[in-house]
Parts: sequence; C-alpha cells; structure tokens
Amino acid sequence: MRKFVIRISVFLLIVSIGLALDESYRLLSDKYQKDHKNNLVSVYHTIAKSKKKKKTKKILLGDSVAQQLYPNLAYNDSIYSLACNQTITVAGHYFLLNNFVNINKNELPEEVIFFYRPLSLKDNLGIYSFSYFLKPFYNREYKSLMDTCLIKRIKTIPLYFISQFPLIKTSNYTPKFCVPQEEPFNEIFSPITKNYLKKIEQLCRNNNLRFRFEPAPISKSEWDTLQLFNNIDYPLDTMIIKNYFQHIQYFEDSLFIDDVHFKPQYIPQDYLNLIGNAKPTHHTTDSLGILK
Repeated sequence: MRKFVIRISVFLLIVSIGLALDESYRLLSDKYQKDHKNNLVSVYHTIAKSKKKKKTKKILLGDSVAQQLYPNLAYNDSIYSLACNQTITVAGHYFLLNNFVNINKNELPEEVIFFYRPLSLKDNLGIYSFSYFLKPFYNREYKSLMDTCLIKRIKTIPLYFISQFPLIKTSNYTPKFCVPQEEPFNEIFSPITKNYLKKIEQLCRNNNLRFRFEPAPISKSEWDTLQLFNNIDYPLDTMIIKNYFQHIQYFEDSLFIDDVHFKPQYIPQDYLNLIGNAKPTHHTTDSLGILK
C-alpha cells in the first residue's frame, strides 16, 4: 500500500511539473500568442514589459482606450507604454508600476501618466476578472500587494481559488457570475479604484516621480452616461481630481466602433501631446456636467 501511495505521489508530481512547464511554454510561445490574440495575452505581455530594465522619460499606464492611442507594442522608448485594459482594475495598474519601479530603482523616469476613461474608474472586478485579473495576478508575486478590500472582492468570484491551476490558467475557462453591487450606483470611483489610485500616487511620491492623472477621450454617448455619476468622492488631492474632470473631452459617436474605442481611421495621434503633435478638434468641459 505504501509503495502504491509513493508511486501515485511521484506520478502526480511529474504531471504537475509537466503541466507547469507546458503552461510557461504556451504563455511565452509565439504559437500560443497567435492562437490566443485576446486581452489575456496583452495582459501577460504588459506584465513582462513592466519587468524590463529600461531608461525612459515617461511611463504611461491606462485602459484599452489608452492602449489604442499609445499601444504598448509601439511605444517603447522615451514614452514607455504599459497601457493594458480596465479589466485588470486600477490595482493591476499599480502592480505594473510597482514592477517597473522595483526593476529600475537606479534610473527611474521623470513622469508617470495614468491615462484612464472616467467610466473605467467604476470597475471593481467585473465579469471578466477571473481571466484577466485572477489568472495573471492572484499568485504569490502579487498577493502581498493586495489589501483587505481587494481580497474580500476576489473572494466573491466563484472558484477564485482554482485560477492558478495550470490547465485553468492556460485555458479560456471563466466561471459565470453576477457582479455584486456594493457601492452606490452613482459613485464614479469604486473602492478598489480609490485605494489603488492612492497607492499609485504614493508610489510616485516616494520615488520622486511626477504624477499625471489624465482622462482618456470618450464618446458623446459616454459623456451622456457620465452625467448620472454625480457622487464624486476625491481619493486624491482635490486639485488633481478637479483637473482630471475639467479636461474630459468627448468626440462624436460616429468616430467610435462601440461607444468606447475609436474606429482605426479616427484614432487621435499623440492625444496627450507627449511628442509634440497637435490635438484634433474636440469638445471639453470646465467641470463635470458643464460644457464649454
């Protein structure tokens, strides 16, 4: 009986090692990336990029609109893009910045730009978070950076504890679940956003990095939706938040594929004027709800 248990244990150990090696190969191989051109691959690419030693002037973090305007595959020099998507939440963006700061302690950039859609700030781990947040981040490397609020939210996701199983992690599997509505519907900053926006700003301050919080452009339809969110709690310095909302810019719906992302021919070039190009025509606001 003892020999049988030992054999089974050895067999399971060999299988686990094999699956782990296969997982690493699939995540890093060109074939896997070609077969799975989706947001998850983009997340892993951005994580890998955040761990590189790189001399640069500006780090740009942001959601999928930021990724459209400053793609992380294209901006690798004086502007180093770690733009990804909103499904990793502001916590995920903090993890990326923390990676870069730790690797590049001796040669940090001048500025960190957090470039985010207003409605992305509402994200508090949504329906896609099992694949795009838990699989890449719910592991030993990042758990020490997770606060009580984030851990509590993670535990509302069904089967969160299997997200690191090799066969689950490398598959497209994600359990179906309803997102619990805990915060007020008109609160624009989710609890995770509040906590980790502060952590991003604090990380910048601790490392003498200039911090910019910039709104990504939105469609007219999104602008109309934004008017419902009138409960604005300031997780950062009041002037930083007011500056963010004062510079929200919207474009006509006809320029967008899905009310969020631009049609390829209408993607603004150097929207933040980081390399000297002029901005296109747009509408701005001098405060939330007041059009110029």
